[in-house]
Amino acid sequence: MTSPVTSEVPQLDNRPRNRNIRPKSKRDVDSLQHIVRKHLVKSLGLQKLWKIVRHHLDLPVVVSDFLLTCSCQEFQVQKISGTRCASYTVKSLLDGELYTAVFATSDADKAVSNLWEETSDWIYLDDPGVIPVLALAVDTLTQNIFYIIRGDLTQLDDFIKNNQNKREQLVKKFEPSLNETLTRLRNMNLLPKRLEMENILISEQEDVLIENDLLIKPKPYFCSEHMILADNLKEKTDKNTSKSTFSNKQNNYTSFKNALDNIVRKYFN
Repeated sequence: MTSPVTSEVPQLDNRPRNRNIRPKSKRDVDSLQHIVRKHLVKSLGLQKLWKIVRHHLDLPVVVSDFLLTCSCQEFQVQKISGTRCASYTVKSLLDGELYTAVFATSDADKAVSNLWEETSDWIYLDDPGVIPVLALAVDTLTQNIFYIIRGDLTQLDDFIKNNQNKREQLVKKFEPSLNETLTRLRNMNLLPKRLEMENILISEQEDVLIENDLLIKPKPYFCSEHMILADNLKEKTDKNTSKSTFSNKQNNYTSFKNALDNIVRKYFN
């Protein structure tokens, strides 16, 4: 399955490798290390492998980085993600699970090892309230590198819209969850560039998670790096939406917006 092609979005190279078209050459043969890594992903699953590497094994950094560095050929693009810039919903051809691939860099001179090192504060971050980077995916043909994250996450606004019966329950733990997460991050001298409604996601277990800072793309007219603005509800509503529909949507978001405003004042002002 080929990846969607646009002139603006960095592409994963997912062109099928057909032996009848291009015979496998010696340089295409995996090394023993790569065979072992792929076997671990296939047998354990990428998420479980990440947990083992991060929690249970005291490995040299170079080894742990290698185990969590994949090839883009190990993933099949399902669709362009509508939640993030230059990101895809992908399916692992090794463990069969869905993930999201978020564009990291296309710098041909930047080695993968350098990316692990230069982004170490956030790429190694293992916090229950922050979306973890499970792995890096490298496309050797295009020189694009992608962050691989969980594929079971739903943006806050979509969750509210599609789960009205769970809204009140989520409201109760929304602000406390963000407080706990940001307190831990502040104690580590780590705070995200910004925290808007679009940077908050809900897991299948209904945990409130904030985006890893590496996934947050800079806004060209953002007035201050640590100035956080809550979403403008009117911008989220179509111009042709009736007043009654807008009122219902506003009521759905007000509690979350107020809680986010409190968080902003506490941690970023």
